Amino acid sequence: MSTASQPQEHLIRNLLRSHNQLPLSQLSSLSASLSDKMAQCDDELAQLRAREKELAIYRSSLEEQYVQCQSISAPIRRLPAEILAEIFAIAVVTAPEFETIKEETSSTSVALHLLSNAPIRTVSQVCYRWSIIALGTPSLWTELVLSFALWRTPSSTEKAMTFLETTLRRSANCPLRILFVNITESPSHVPALELLAKHSARWLVVRFTGPATDLQVLSGATTRSNLPLLERLTVLPVGNLVEPVLLFANAPRLADVALIGGVNSRISLPDRNNLSTISYLSLASTDIAAVITAISSLSEANRLHLQFYLDDWTSNRSHTLDLALTPTSSNVGHLSIKLVGEFFRHHCQKALSSIFTALTLPSLSSLSFYSEKYPRFPLVWPQPQFLGLSERSGFQTTLTSLSLSHVNISQAQLLQLLPALPALTSLELADHERINGRGANVRLIADPLFAALTVRINNNFNSDLNSNSDAGCSPHRLVPNLHTLTLHSRLQFDDRVLMEMILSRVRVGRRFTCSLGLLLNWDLTEARGRAVDAVVLGRLKELVSEGDLVLSLPVGWK
Repeated sequence: MSTASQPQEHLIRNLLRSHNQLPLSQLSSLSASLSDKMAQCDDELAQLRAREKELAIYRSSLEEQYVQCQSISAPIRRLPAEILAEIFAIAVVTAPEFETIKEETSSTSVALHLLSNAPIRTVSQVCYRWSIIALGTPSLWTELVLSFALWRTPSSTEKAMTFLETTLRRSANCPLRILFVNITESPSHVPALELLAKHSARWLVVRFTGPATDLQVLSGATTRSNLPLLERLTVLPVGNLVEPVLLFANAPRLADVALIGGVNSRISLPDRNNLSTISYLSLASTDIAAVITAISSLSEANRLHLQFYLDDWTSNRSHTLDLALTPTSSNVGHLSIKLVGEFFRHHCQKALSSIFTALTLPSLSSLSFYSEKYPRFPLVWPQPQFLGLSERSGFQTTLTSLSLSHVNISQAQLLQLLPALPALTSLELADHERINGRGANVRLIADPLFAALTVRINNNFNSDLNSNSDAGCSPHRLVPNLHTLTLHSRLQFDDRVLMEMILSRVRVGRRFTCSLGLLLNWDLTEARGRAVDAVVLGRLKELVSEGDLVLSLPVGWK
């Protein structure tokens, strides 16, 4: 479009520079012409703006299509359905150890959320393909968490039954992991219990908390069919039983049974010869006597976990703890003792003393001790009573594994204890440090211990023991068969003394394993400032490369 060359522009400029006047009619005609052209420009600009808007919208659409085209080739779209299903499984709130969910979940909405597998339902709404995979993968629907909050109202019960039926249907024939909690007296949960019993052939892991009468109904319903997959069972019965109950007798693969809250004389375990692990959990001190009596029938193949708490620790300091235990002999092969909660030192020592005094364990090969509140509450070690237990039971030939990492034992006690346990092949020890005014301050992992564990030949240290023969070895050396040593340390020792001990333990054809870790809750700034002897580290790495040593060291030492 021409602008500066137009005749009217020159005419107007000339008139503005002079005093000449145009006839009124001619001036009106010029103004009208300019107005018409301005209107034409406005029309054309409006068309251009409309076109610009159309182009902007069109370009935005093209850009969206371009992004979508790029996403079509995104790596996640090429993942097989099986891999996506594994990723979706991570979204399951209940996770592998689902039974650790707090059973006191009191919110109905949370309970429904858990039962409905809400995270997977959310994933299924992302796109059509994800929906097909999430809803069509049975393994994503195998964990059932049924809280007592589900049975509060008719409405919540109805929703719970709908979710339960849906989940059971979607899980197809996959093994089920079930957590069932009921602490109410309302019978509204019974249909759910009966529905679960119909699927008992798929039970893999079951944790049941509820009235003992429910357990009776459930066990009775399952006796009419086998439980071919059931491997782990945890039971917390509430209340009393009228009739005796045999827990799930038709479960050939059942290997792990845990009873919470003591021994119920009317609840019988399945054939213990088929069980590998038996746990008595959350026992009160008054329950220990019945458990000690009950374990007399265990065999060498059984693992026993004994977990108890000591009552009224805050208000009963002067209380004299009397467990009144009956002397009992048991052939159990593995024993783990754990104290839960907080306790007074003298109560802990008395409880362990009573247990050690009452027991005789002629087949025991593995023994470990734990404290739930460690390191603030380490276990107090009753040395004389344990030595008596060791002598009665013949630990000098049977006990091969001992874990004392949560036990407050002095270095002098340990060096007195180890000569009585020559059969040990695995040993776990720890230093201790007080936390917030509680616990013990003990340096156990130190030069005297390493020196005592060092194998001497002809009373002289030999750093390269290349013989499998024990000829010439001192008869007073500690734990001669030790091949696994696990230490939790404050690193307050001479690196060369540690190296000498390790070198003396390395034998041709028999590797030595040493795991050196930091003390739990220890100040890491102190650990970072601890340098390692380069010569020692180099020699140990040589042994590792030669295959004679399996070594685990703290971060910064490697």
